Amino acid sequence: MSGILVVEDDAGFRAVVAAAFRRAGFLVRTAADEEEALEAFETHKPAAVIADLVLPAGEGLRTIRTMNDARPSAPIVVMSGGGMFASDDLLSMAKAMGASATLTKPFDMRDAIRLVSDLVAPPLQHLAV
Repeated sequence: MSGILVVEDDAGFRAVVAAAFRRAGFLVRTAADEEEALEAFETHKPAAVIADLVLPAGEGLRTIRTMNDARPSAPIVVMSGGGMFASDDLLSMAKAMGASATLTKPFDMRDAIRLVSDLVAPPLQHLAV
């Protein structure tokens, strides 16, 4: 079972995302802001992060950069509904800052689970027959 960190300031949406990933077999930690996210990332060393780009008490792009600098092997999936900016612009910036993948809100939770599962799955070993 892989551990993931869900970073989302909206408590209701954070609970929905966390519950969906738990049902899919993931060990889930959650954070509501940049400070909690960075502490959980350092303490629990999740296999992957799924994070909202627009966060209170901190900047989502800075959070992504800090996590990516600390442990580039941990994939970061960034989600955004846009906020003040066009969602595509924000998500493009997130990719440039080191995000492994992006999701535009609203998104199908099955797609998010599949995406994260693919990112944390060990590479297939090719066996000679």
